[in-house]
Amino acid sequence: MLPLNIPFIPDDDYLRFLLEHEDRLQAVHYSLHDSLLLDARINIDNDSTQKLYELLGQLKRPKKYLLANGRAHPDVVYRKDNQLRPVVNRLEQLLEANLLDGLVFADSYMLTALADAAPSLVASIEAIPSVNFQIDRIEKLAALIELIENNGFIKPGKITLDRGIN
Repeated sequence: MLPLNIPFIPDDDYLRFLLEHEDRLQAVHYSLHDSLLLDARINIDNDSTQKLYELLGQLKRPKKYLLANGRAHPDVVYRKDNQLRPVVNRLEQLLEANLLDGLVFADSYMLTALADAAPSLVASIEAIPSVNFQIDRIEKLAALIELIENNGFIKPGKITLDRGIN
């Protein structure tokens, strides 16, 4: 059976279900609902960050991908000064706690800013192009892989191509 890549929601019953089927999970993706690392989805609840960490940490097998797939981020993310430090600190904490294997992105400028600010950090995490890129041509895929490699991230183990390719 094909391993699944599914959203992670900090809910006790949902976690129990995932733990029962953990052997079928390739990855989970989650949002921090953070104003500097934007997710492309609606913010449902940002009061449960600690619960997210506690529950997500119980999953051992699947990779854990942070959603930072907003198409544009606040301008502070693109600056080369210490304004990006809170984002880098958060990512380092997640990596240290084994809650981060990769970053799902849709903003190339944000990816480059992170690489400039923390090259040793990005060398430890995958950069996964968001489905929002609508990768429907080999040239687009090649450009994204080049962007990832040039910024020092780990190449993604899996990429979702646009259904228009079918």
